[in-house]
Amino acid sequence: MENSLFYEWILGCPDSNSEKVHPVNDPPAEIRRFVNTHKLHSFFYDKLQGRGELLNGINQDLANTLKEIDYTFQSRWSFLRDLSKELPFPLVVIKGFSNHLSSNGRIPLKKSMDIDLLYENPKYLKQCLLKNNFVEFKGETEHEEADLYRGNLYIDLHKLVPVITYPDDIDQVKHNNDLTQNGFRFMKKLDYQAVVKNSIFVDDNILAPNVTLSVLIACANIFRDYITRIDKLPVFKLVELLEVRMLLDLPEYDESLLKELIEAFDAHHSMDFAGYALELLYNVNPFRRLLSHSMNRFPQVLFWNFHSWFFPDDLKHTLLNDKFSYVIAQLADNDFDLRINKRIAATNDSADLSSRLSALQDIQKSTNHKRLSYTLVATLIMEGLELKLMIHHVSALSAKDIISFEFGCDRKTFFGCTEREIDIGTSTQMDTEEDIRLNEEEGSLEVRLYLPNSQLALIQEDGKLPLNLYIEKYEHRIEYNCLCPVLIRLPS
Repeated sequence: MENSLFYEWILGCPDSNSEKVHPVNDPPAEIRRFVNTHKLHSFFYDKLQGRGELLNGINQDLANTLKEIDYTFQSRWSFLRDLSKELPFPLVVIKGFSNHLSSNGRIPLKKSMDIDLLYENPKYLKQCLLKNNFVEFKGETEHEEADLYRGNLYIDLHKLVPVITYPDDIDQVKHNNDLTQNGFRFMKKLDYQAVVKNSIFVDDNILAPNVTLSVLIACANIFRDYITRIDKLPVFKLVELLEVRMLLDLPEYDESLLKELIEAFDAHHSMDFAGYALELLYNVNPFRRLLSHSMNRFPQVLFWNFHSWFFPDDLKHTLLNDKFSYVIAQLADNDFDLRINKRIAATNDSADLSSRLSALQDIQKSTNHKRLSYTLVATLIMEGLELKLMIHHVSALSAKDIISFEFGCDRKTFFGCTEREIDIGTSTQMDTEEDIRLNEEEGSLEVRLYLPNSQLALIQEDGKLPLNLYIEKYEHRIEYNCLCPVLIRLPS
Protein backbone atom coordinates (compact mmCIF):
# COMPACT_ATOMS: atom_id res chain seq x y z
CA MET A 1 0.00 0.00 0.00
CA GLU A 2 1.58 3.23 -1.21
CA ASN A 3 1.06 5.38 1.89
CA SER A 4 1.20 2.72 4.63
CA LEU A 5 4.55 3.97 5.98
CA PHE A 6 3.13 7.46 6.40
CA TYR A 7 -0.02 6.14 8.03
CA GLU A 8 2.00 4.08 10.51
CA TRP A 9 4.02 7.20 11.34
CA ILE A 10 0.82 9.15 12.05
CA LEU A 11 -0.34 6.32 14.32
CA GLY A 12 2.98 6.22 16.17
CA CYS A 13 3.77 2.62 15.24
CA PRO A 14 7.21 1.62 16.59
CA ASP A 15 8.40 0.20 13.24
CA SER A 16 7.77 3.48 11.39
CA ASN A 17 10.62 5.93 10.88
CA SER A 18 9.84 9.61 10.48
CA GLU A 19 13.10 10.17 8.61
CA LYS A 20 11.80 7.98 5.78
CA VAL A 21 8.61 9.99 5.40
CA HIS A 22 8.86 12.39 2.47
CA PRO A 23 6.11 14.58 1.02
CA VAL A 24 6.90 13.60 -2.57
CA ASN A 25 5.52 10.10 -1.97
CA ASP A 26 2.50 11.19 0.04
CA PRO A 27 -0.24 12.99 -1.90
CA PRO A 28 -1.94 15.47 0.46
CA ALA A 29 -5.44 14.50 -0.74
CA GLU A 30 -4.96 10.86 0.30
CA ILE A 31 -3.40 11.80 3.62
CA ARG A 32 -6.25 14.19 4.39
CA ARG A 33 -8.75 11.48 3.54
CA PHE A 34 -7.01 8.98 5.84
CA VAL A 35 -6.87 11.49 8.70
CA ASN A 36 -10.53 12.52 8.19
CA THR A 37 -11.76 8.95 7.85
CA HIS A 38 -10.05 7.77 11.03
CA LYS A 39 -10.62 11.05 12.95
CA LEU A 40 -6.89 11.47 13.61
CA HIS A 41 -6.76 15.27 13.42
CA SER A 42 -5.32 15.85 16.91
CA PHE A 43 -2.71 13.12 16.58
CA PHE A 44 -1.60 14.23 13.12
CA TYR A 45 -1.39 17.84 14.23
CA ASP A 46 0.87 16.86 17.14
CA LYS A 47 3.05 14.82 14.77
CA LEU A 48 3.52 17.74 12.42
CA GLN A 49 4.65 20.22 15.04
CA GLY A 50 8.25 21.04 14.26
CA ARG A 51 7.96 19.47 10.82
CA GLY A 52 6.14 22.23 8.99
CA GLU A 53 8.13 21.52 5.83
CA LEU A 54 6.49 18.12 5.47
CA LEU A 55 3.23 19.22 3.92
CA ASN A 56 2.73 22.87 3.11
CA GLY A 57 -0.59 24.26 4.29
CA ILE A 58 -1.90 21.20 6.09
CA ASN A 59 -0.81 22.48 9.53
CA GLN A 60 -3.17 25.45 9.30
CA ASP A 61 -6.00 23.30 7.94
CA LEU A 62 -5.63 20.96 10.91
CA ALA A 63 -5.53 23.86 13.36
CA ASN A 64 -8.80 25.18 11.91
CA THR A 65 -10.37 21.71 12.11
CA LEU A 66 -9.36 21.36 15.76
CA LYS A 67 -11.00 24.71 16.53
CA GLU A 68 -14.20 23.48 14.87
CA ILE A 69 -14.05 20.25 16.90
CA ASP A 70 -13.66 22.20 20.13
CA TYR A 71 -16.50 24.58 19.23
CA THR A 72 -18.79 21.63 18.44
CA PHE A 73 -17.90 19.97 21.73
CA GLN A 74 -18.58 23.13 23.75
CA SER A 75 -21.96 23.53 22.05
CA ARG A 76 -22.94 19.90 22.69
CA TRP A 77 -21.65 19.98 26.24
CA SER A 78 -23.75 23.05 26.97
CA PHE A 79 -26.81 21.27 25.57
CA LEU A 80 -26.15 18.14 27.69
CA ARG A 81 -25.71 20.16 30.87
CA ASP A 82 -29.03 21.90 30.28
CA LEU A 83 -30.74 18.62 29.42
CA SER A 84 -29.37 16.81 32.48
CA LYS A 85 -30.81 19.44 34.82
CA GLU A 86 -34.31 18.41 33.71
CA LEU A 87 -33.75 14.69 34.41
CA PRO A 88 -34.35 12.82 37.69
CA PHE A 89 -31.51 10.33 37.01
CA PRO A 90 -27.92 10.92 35.83
CA LEU A 91 -27.37 11.00 32.08
CA VAL A 92 -24.53 8.76 30.81
CA VAL A 93 -22.37 9.84 27.85
CA ILE A 94 -20.76 6.93 26.00
CA LYS A 95 -18.45 6.74 22.97
CA GLY A 96 -17.86 10.02 21.09
CA PHE A 97 -16.20 12.44 23.50
CA SER A 98 -16.75 10.24 26.60
CA ASN A 99 -13.05 9.24 26.67
CA HIS A 100 -12.14 12.93 26.74
CA LEU A 101 -14.44 13.35 29.75
CA SER A 102 -13.32 10.16 31.52
CA SER A 103 -9.65 11.11 31.18
CA ASN A 104 -10.22 14.69 32.36
CA GLY A 105 -9.07 16.00 28.97
CA ARG A 106 -5.98 13.80 28.59
CA ILE A 107 -7.58 12.02 25.62
CA PRO A 108 -7.97 14.68 22.89
CA LEU A 109 -11.33 15.49 21.35
CA LYS A 110 -12.23 13.97 18.01
CA LYS A 111 -14.85 14.61 15.37
CA SER A 112 -18.14 12.88 16.01
CA MET A 113 -21.43 12.96 14.16
CA ASP A 114 -23.73 12.30 17.11
CA ILE A 115 -24.00 12.16 20.88
CA ASP A 116 -24.37 8.64 22.30
CA LEU A 117 -26.45 8.53 25.47
CA LEU A 118 -27.66 5.98 28.02
CA TYR A 119 -30.47 6.69 30.44
CA GLU A 120 -32.31 4.86 33.23
CA ASN A 121 -35.56 5.07 31.24
CA PRO A 122 -34.71 5.61 27.55
CA LYS A 123 -38.37 5.91 26.55
CA TYR A 124 -38.79 8.76 29.01
CA LEU A 125 -35.71 10.54 27.64
CA LYS A 126 -36.94 10.02 24.09
CA GLN A 127 -40.22 11.74 24.95
CA CYS A 128 -38.31 14.62 26.58
CA LEU A 129 -36.29 15.08 23.40
CA LEU A 130 -39.38 14.92 21.18
CA LYS A 131 -41.02 17.61 23.33
CA ASN A 132 -37.90 19.72 22.75
CA ASN A 133 -38.43 19.63 18.97
CA PHE A 134 -36.20 16.66 18.19
CA VAL A 135 -37.28 14.44 15.28
CA GLU A 136 -36.93 10.65 15.28
CA PHE A 137 -35.33 9.31 12.10
CA LYS A 138 -34.45 5.74 13.13
CA GLY A 139 -36.61 3.43 15.17
CA GLU A 140 -35.98 0.97 17.98
CA THR A 141 -33.46 -1.87 17.62
CA GLU A 142 -32.15 -4.49 20.02
CA HIS A 143 -29.70 -2.07 21.61
CA GLU A 144 -31.01 1.37 20.60
CA GLU A 145 -34.18 3.19 21.59
CA ALA A 146 -34.03 5.72 18.74
CA ASP A 147 -31.91 8.11 16.71
CA LEU A 148 -33.10 11.71 16.82
CA TYR A 149 -32.00 15.08 15.52
CA ARG A 150 -32.68 18.78 15.90
CA GLY A 151 -30.77 21.06 13.56
CA ASN A 152 -27.15 19.88 13.71
CA LEU A 153 -27.63 17.98 16.99
CA TYR A 154 -27.87 14.19 16.53
CA ILE A 155 -28.68 11.90 19.45
CA ASP A 156 -28.09 8.14 19.43
CA LEU A 157 -30.18 6.99 22.39
CA HIS A 158 -29.06 3.56 23.61
CA LYS A 159 -30.84 0.97 25.70
CA LEU A 160 -27.51 -0.76 26.30
CA VAL A 161 -23.94 -0.86 25.06
CA PRO A 162 -23.70 -3.69 22.50
CA VAL A 163 -21.05 -6.30 23.33
CA ILE A 164 -21.19 -9.01 20.68
CA THR A 165 -19.42 -12.32 20.33
CA TYR A 166 -18.81 -14.87 17.61
CA PRO A 167 -21.11 -17.92 17.56
CA ASP A 168 -19.94 -21.02 19.46
CA ASP A 169 -18.97 -22.87 16.25
CA ILE A 170 -16.84 -20.05 14.76
CA ASP A 171 -13.72 -22.25 14.98
CA GLN A 172 -15.27 -24.47 12.28
CA VAL A 173 -15.14 -21.60 9.78
CA LYS A 174 -12.02 -22.17 7.68
CA HIS A 175 -12.85 -20.71 4.25
CA ASN A 176 -14.72 -17.78 2.75
CA ASN A 177 -18.51 -18.30 2.64
CA ASP A 178 -18.42 -21.04 5.31
CA LEU A 179 -21.49 -21.06 7.53
CA THR A 180 -22.14 -21.19 11.24
CA GLN A 181 -25.31 -22.47 12.85
CA ASN A 182 -26.12 -19.00 14.19
CA GLY A 183 -24.89 -15.47 13.69
CA PHE A 184 -22.99 -13.30 16.16
CA ARG A 185 -24.69 -12.82 19.49
CA PHE A 186 -25.42 -10.10 22.01
CA MET A 187 -24.41 -11.63 25.31
CA LYS A 188 -24.89 -10.29 28.85
CA LYS A 189 -26.31 -6.79 28.74
CA LEU A 190 -24.08 -3.83 29.49
CA ASP A 191 -27.09 -1.69 30.35
CA TYR A 192 -27.57 1.59 32.22
CA GLN A 193 -27.25 0.09 35.71
CA ALA A 194 -24.07 -1.81 34.81
CA VAL A 195 -22.47 1.25 33.21
CA VAL A 196 -23.43 3.55 36.10
CA LYS A 197 -21.74 1.12 38.52
CA ASN A 198 -18.43 1.74 36.71
CA SER A 199 -18.78 5.42 35.86
CA ILE A 200 -17.62 8.75 37.25
CA PHE A 201 -19.44 12.07 37.51
CA VAL A 202 -18.17 14.58 34.96
CA ASP A 203 -20.85 17.15 35.85
CA ASP A 204 -23.60 17.50 38.45
CA ASN A 205 -25.96 15.03 36.72
CA ILE A 206 -23.77 13.61 33.93
CA LEU A 207 -21.72 10.42 34.09
CA ALA A 208 -19.07 8.92 31.82
CA PRO A 209 -17.64 5.38 32.00
CA ASN A 210 -14.49 5.18 34.11
CA VAL A 211 -11.16 4.60 32.37
CA THR A 212 -11.28 0.80 32.69
CA LEU A 213 -14.85 0.42 31.43
CA SER A 214 -13.98 2.90 28.64
CA VAL A 215 -11.31 0.44 27.46
CA LEU A 216 -13.85 -2.37 27.27
CA ILE A 217 -16.48 -0.24 25.50
CA ALA A 218 -13.94 0.98 22.93
CA CYS A 219 -12.75 -2.58 22.22
CA ALA A 220 -16.35 -3.81 21.92
CA ASN A 221 -17.08 -1.03 19.43
CA ILE A 222 -13.92 -1.79 17.43
CA PHE A 223 -14.80 -5.49 17.19
CA ARG A 224 -18.44 -4.85 16.31
CA ASP A 225 -17.51 -2.43 13.53
CA TYR A 226 -14.86 -4.80 12.17
CA ILE A 227 -16.94 -7.94 11.81
CA THR A 228 -19.95 -6.13 10.34
CA ARG A 229 -18.14 -3.98 7.73
CA ILE A 230 -16.88 -6.25 4.98
CA ASP A 231 -17.84 -3.83 2.17
CA LYS A 232 -17.28 -0.48 3.86
CA LEU A 233 -14.32 1.73 4.71
CA PRO A 234 -12.92 1.90 7.26
CA VAL A 235 -13.45 -1.45 9.00
CA PHE A 236 -13.19 0.61 12.16
CA LYS A 237 -11.78 4.04 12.99
CA LEU A 238 -8.15 3.79 14.07
CA VAL A 239 -8.56 6.69 16.49
CA GLU A 240 -10.39 4.22 18.75
CA LEU A 241 -7.34 1.96 18.87
CA LEU A 242 -5.12 4.94 19.66
CA GLU A 243 -7.47 5.95 22.46
CA VAL A 244 -7.32 2.43 23.90
CA ARG A 245 -3.51 2.72 24.02
CA MET A 246 -3.76 6.04 25.83
CA LEU A 247 -6.39 4.81 28.29
CA LEU A 248 -4.17 1.85 29.21
CA ASP A 249 -1.37 4.25 30.15
CA LEU A 250 -3.51 6.30 32.55
CA PRO A 251 -2.98 5.70 36.29
CA GLU A 252 -6.73 5.11 36.78
CA TYR A 253 -6.65 2.01 34.55
CA ASP A 254 -7.24 -1.14 36.62
CA GLU A 255 -6.28 -4.41 34.90
CA SER A 256 -7.90 -6.60 37.55
CA LEU A 257 -11.19 -4.70 37.11
CA LEU A 258 -10.96 -5.10 33.33
CA LYS A 259 -10.62 -8.86 33.76
CA GLU A 260 -13.76 -8.87 35.91
CA LEU A 261 -15.65 -6.82 33.31
CA ILE A 262 -14.53 -9.12 30.47
CA GLU A 263 -15.96 -12.10 32.37
CA ALA A 264 -19.09 -10.28 33.48
CA PHE A 265 -20.07 -9.16 29.97
CA ASP A 266 -18.47 -11.93 27.88
CA ALA A 267 -16.25 -9.49 26.02
CA HIS A 268 -13.57 -12.10 25.23
CA HIS A 269 -13.79 -11.83 21.44
CA SER A 270 -13.86 -8.02 21.56
CA MET A 271 -10.71 -7.88 23.69
CA ASP A 272 -9.04 -10.66 21.71
CA PHE A 273 -9.49 -8.82 18.41
CA ALA A 274 -8.52 -5.41 19.78
CA GLY A 275 -5.43 -6.91 21.38
CA TYR A 276 -4.49 -8.61 18.11
CA ALA A 277 -4.92 -5.32 16.22
CA LEU A 278 -2.69 -3.55 18.77
CA GLU A 279 -0.10 -6.28 18.32
CA LEU A 280 -0.14 -5.89 14.52
CA LEU A 281 0.50 -2.15 14.75
CA TYR A 282 2.42 -1.75 18.03
CA ASN A 283 4.00 -5.18 18.66
CA VAL A 284 2.26 -5.59 22.02
CA ASN A 285 -0.95 -7.35 23.07
CA PRO A 286 -2.03 -6.05 26.49
CA PHE A 287 -5.07 -8.33 26.76
CA ARG A 288 -3.77 -11.82 25.94
CA ARG A 289 -2.87 -12.59 29.55
CA LEU A 290 -6.44 -11.74 30.56
CA LEU A 291 -8.01 -14.29 28.18
CA SER A 292 -8.21 -18.05 28.50
CA HIS A 293 -8.40 -18.56 24.73
CA SER A 294 -7.10 -16.52 21.79
CA MET A 295 -7.91 -16.67 18.08
CA ASN A 296 -5.41 -16.10 15.27
CA ARG A 297 -7.92 -15.45 12.48
CA PHE A 298 -10.89 -13.12 12.70
CA PRO A 299 -13.61 -13.57 10.05
CA GLN A 300 -16.10 -10.87 9.10
CA VAL A 301 -19.80 -11.28 8.36
CA LEU A 302 -20.41 -11.98 4.68
CA PHE A 303 -24.21 -12.45 4.79
CA TRP A 304 -25.96 -11.59 8.05
CA ASN A 305 -29.12 -13.58 7.43
CA PHE A 306 -27.30 -16.77 6.37
CA HIS A 307 -24.48 -16.64 8.98
CA SER A 308 -21.72 -16.86 6.37
CA TRP A 309 -18.21 -15.49 6.90
CA PHE A 310 -15.25 -13.96 5.08
CA PHE A 311 -11.52 -13.72 5.86
CA PRO A 312 -9.62 -10.61 4.69
CA ASP A 313 -6.35 -11.45 2.93
CA ASP A 314 -4.07 -9.44 5.23
CA LEU A 315 -5.47 -8.03 8.47
CA LYS A 316 -2.82 -5.34 8.97
CA HIS A 317 -3.29 -4.20 5.39
CA THR A 318 -7.05 -4.21 5.97
CA LEU A 319 -6.72 -1.95 9.02
CA LEU A 320 -4.54 0.59 7.17
CA ASN A 321 -6.25 0.25 3.80
CA ASP A 322 -7.60 3.45 2.27
CA LYS A 323 -8.74 1.94 -1.05
CA PHE A 324 -12.16 0.37 -1.55
CA SER A 325 -10.79 -1.22 -4.73
CA TYR A 326 -8.62 -3.44 -2.47
CA VAL A 327 -11.77 -4.74 -0.77
CA ILE A 328 -13.48 -5.28 -4.13
CA ALA A 329 -10.55 -7.27 -5.51
CA GLN A 330 -10.74 -9.72 -2.59
CA LEU A 331 -14.40 -10.51 -3.25
CA ALA A 332 -14.53 -11.06 -7.03
CA ASP A 333 -12.84 -10.22 -10.33
CA ASN A 334 -15.28 -8.01 -12.24
CA ASP A 335 -13.08 -5.47 -14.03
CA PHE A 336 -14.73 -3.36 -16.74
CA ASP A 337 -13.17 -0.64 -18.86
CA LEU A 338 -15.25 2.40 -19.75
CA ARG A 339 -12.21 4.08 -21.28
CA ILE A 340 -12.72 1.96 -24.39
CA ASN A 341 -16.48 1.48 -24.46
CA LYS A 342 -18.89 4.17 -23.31
CA ARG A 343 -21.34 1.49 -22.24
CA ILE A 344 -20.93 -1.91 -20.62
CA ALA A 345 -23.60 -4.48 -19.86
CA ALA A 346 -22.99 -7.58 -17.79
CA THR A 347 -25.07 -10.39 -16.31
CA ASN A 348 -24.61 -13.08 -13.69
CA ASP A 349 -26.86 -15.47 -15.66
CA SER A 350 -24.81 -17.76 -17.89
CA ALA A 351 -27.90 -18.48 -20.02
CA ASP A 352 -28.05 -14.80 -21.01
CA LEU A 353 -24.39 -14.42 -21.97
CA SER A 354 -23.87 -13.16 -25.50
CA SER A 355 -21.62 -10.86 -27.46
CA ARG A 356 -23.57 -7.94 -25.94
CA LEU A 357 -23.33 -9.07 -22.34
CA SER A 358 -20.22 -9.71 -20.26
CA ALA A 359 -20.09 -12.16 -17.36
CA LEU A 360 -20.53 -11.02 -13.76
CA GLN A 361 -19.11 -12.99 -10.84
CA ASP A 362 -21.00 -12.71 -7.58
CA ILE A 363 -21.54 -14.38 -4.21
CA GLN A 364 -25.06 -15.59 -3.40
CA LYS A 365 -27.07 -17.36 -0.75
CA SER A 366 -30.79 -18.18 -0.81
CA THR A 367 -33.31 -20.15 1.21
CA ASN A 368 -34.02 -22.50 -1.73
CA HIS A 369 -30.39 -22.73 -3.01
CA LYS A 370 -31.35 -21.09 -6.30
CA ARG A 371 -29.80 -17.97 -7.78
CA LEU A 372 -31.10 -14.50 -8.39
CA SER A 373 -30.65 -13.37 -12.00
CA TYR A 374 -29.83 -9.77 -12.90
CA THR A 375 -28.11 -7.47 -15.40
CA LEU A 376 -25.98 -4.41 -14.64
CA VAL A 377 -25.52 -1.66 -17.24
CA ALA A 378 -23.07 1.24 -16.88
CA THR A 379 -23.33 4.10 -19.36
CA LEU A 380 -20.87 6.98 -19.49
CA ILE A 381 -22.20 10.31 -20.73
CA MET A 382 -20.63 13.75 -20.82
CA GLU A 383 -22.16 14.83 -17.50
CA GLY A 384 -21.58 11.64 -15.48
CA LEU A 385 -22.25 7.91 -15.12
CA GLU A 386 -25.58 6.07 -15.14
CA LEU A 387 -25.84 2.68 -13.40
CA LYS A 388 -28.90 0.58 -14.17
CA LEU A 389 -29.71 -2.70 -12.42
CA MET A 390 -32.40 -5.05 -13.76
CA ILE A 391 -33.38 -7.97 -11.50
CA HIS A 392 -35.14 -10.60 -13.62
CA HIS A 393 -38.06 -12.95 -12.92
CA VAL A 394 -39.58 -10.65 -10.30
CA SER A 395 -43.31 -10.41 -9.57
CA ALA A 396 -43.36 -7.69 -6.92
CA LEU A 397 -41.39 -5.22 -4.83
CA SER A 398 -41.35 -6.68 -1.32
CA ALA A 399 -41.50 -4.42 1.74
CA LYS A 400 -38.32 -6.10 3.03
CA ASP A 401 -36.27 -5.64 -0.17
CA ILE A 402 -32.93 -3.82 0.04
CA ILE A 403 -30.75 -2.85 -2.92
CA SER A 404 -27.60 -0.93 -2.13
CA PHE A 405 -24.83 0.56 -4.26
CA GLU A 406 -21.81 0.63 -1.92
CA PHE A 407 -18.84 2.89 -2.74
CA GLY A 408 -16.74 2.33 0.37
CA CYS A 409 -17.18 5.50 2.41
CA ASP A 410 -20.60 6.23 0.94
CA ARG A 411 -23.57 4.40 -0.51
CA LYS A 412 -27.02 4.77 -2.04
CA THR A 413 -29.66 2.37 -0.74
CA PHE A 414 -33.15 1.56 -2.04
CA PHE A 415 -35.81 0.01 0.19
CA GLY A 416 -39.04 -1.82 -0.42
CA CYS A 417 -40.88 0.55 1.94
CA THR A 418 -40.31 3.64 4.08
CA GLU A 419 -40.65 1.67 7.32
CA ARG A 420 -37.74 -0.54 6.24
CA GLU A 421 -35.61 2.54 5.67
CA ILE A 422 -36.45 3.84 9.15
CA ASP A 423 -35.54 0.44 10.67
CA ILE A 424 -32.15 0.35 8.92
CA GLY A 425 -31.55 4.05 9.46
CA THR A 426 -29.39 4.54 6.39
CA SER A 427 -28.31 8.00 5.28
CA THR A 428 -26.14 9.45 2.54
CA GLN A 429 -24.68 12.76 1.52
CA MET A 430 -24.30 11.68 -2.09
CA ASP A 431 -25.39 14.01 -4.88
CA THR A 432 -27.33 11.60 -7.10
CA GLU A 433 -30.50 11.06 -9.09
CA GLU A 434 -32.25 7.74 -8.76
CA ASP A 435 -35.46 5.80 -9.17
CA ILE A 436 -36.79 2.28 -8.68
CA ARG A 437 -39.74 0.73 -10.49
CA LEU A 438 -41.36 -2.62 -11.16
CA ASN A 439 -41.68 -3.50 -14.85
CA GLU A 440 -44.63 -5.88 -14.67
CA GLU A 441 -44.66 -6.53 -18.41
CA GLU A 442 -41.08 -7.83 -18.43
CA GLY A 443 -41.20 -9.22 -14.89
CA SER A 444 -38.21 -7.20 -13.71
CA LEU A 445 -37.30 -4.75 -10.98
CA GLU A 446 -35.34 -1.82 -12.41
CA VAL A 447 -33.11 0.45 -10.33
CA ARG A 448 -31.38 3.49 -11.82
CA LEU A 449 -28.63 5.52 -10.17
CA TYR A 450 -27.10 8.55 -11.87
CA LEU A 451 -23.76 9.89 -10.59
CA PRO A 452 -22.80 13.36 -11.89
CA ASN A 453 -19.12 14.05 -12.54
CA SER A 454 -18.88 16.09 -9.34
CA GLN A 455 -19.90 13.02 -7.32
CA LEU A 456 -17.72 10.66 -9.35
CA ALA A 457 -14.69 12.78 -8.49
CA LEU A 458 -15.35 12.18 -4.78
CA ILE A 459 -15.72 8.38 -4.87
CA GLN A 460 -13.35 7.32 -7.67
CA GLU A 461 -9.88 5.99 -6.82
CA ASP A 462 -7.02 6.59 -9.26
CA GLY A 463 -9.37 6.65 -12.23
CA LYS A 464 -11.37 3.61 -11.08
CA LEU A 465 -14.83 3.39 -9.54
CA PRO A 466 -15.07 0.54 -6.99
CA LEU A 467 -18.66 -0.60 -6.44
CA ASN A 468 -20.17 -3.34 -4.36
CA LEU A 469 -23.74 -4.13 -5.29
CA TYR A 470 -25.73 -5.63 -2.42
CA ILE A 471 -29.15 -7.18 -3.08
CA GLU A 472 -31.52 -8.56 -0.47
CA LYS A 473 -34.62 -9.73 -2.39
CA TYR A 474 -37.73 -11.51 -1.17
CA GLU A 475 -39.74 -13.31 -3.83
CA HIS A 476 -42.49 -15.90 -3.24
CA ARG A 477 -41.34 -16.36 0.40
CA ILE A 478 -37.81 -17.06 -0.80
CA GLU A 479 -34.96 -14.85 0.41
CA TYR A 480 -32.00 -14.09 -1.85
CA ASN A 481 -28.81 -12.39 -0.68
CA CYS A 482 -26.23 -11.29 -3.23
CA LEU A 483 -22.90 -9.44 -3.28
CA CYS A 484 -21.56 -8.32 -6.65
CA PRO A 485 -18.23 -6.42 -6.47
CA VAL A 486 -17.36 -4.41 -9.61
CA LEU A 487 -14.40 -2.25 -10.62
CA ILE A 488 -15.13 0.24 -13.41
CA ARG A 489 -12.18 1.97 -15.11
CA LEU A 490 -13.03 5.54 -16.06
CA PRO A 491 -11.50 7.72 -18.77
CA SER A 492 -9.04 10.32 -17.55
